[in-house]
Amino acid sequence: MRRDTLTKAAIVVGAVVATLVLLPLLEEIVVAGALFLTAGAFLVFFALAVLWHVARRHPLADVLIAAWLLHRHERRVRRVIDAQSWSVRGTHPSSWPPPDPRTRSPW
Repeated sequence: MRRDTLTKAAIVVGAVVATLVLLPLLEEIVVAGALFLTAGAFLVFFALAVLWHVARRHPLADVLIAAWLLHRHERRVRRVIDAQSWSVRGTHPSSWPPPDPRTRSPW
């Protein structure tokens, strides 16, 4: 047998042995990951349900939501006022007059 054939055979045998050895370990890791993800999703869902229940019954939640909505509304109004003030032309004349299209060069 040639050396290349022996090298290729050794690589194939090594890959098969590594797969057979690592496959149970990989399977355990995948199962543990799926269990952790499922448990985490359940805990997040449970925490959100508890928070929703508390928020629906607690009067402070209404105050916080109203404060947030009012802040959001004021921020939008301020943004609109700023945009309008930028679009209005200044009251004092500029030192650079706009170009006259009649005197412009066609080039």
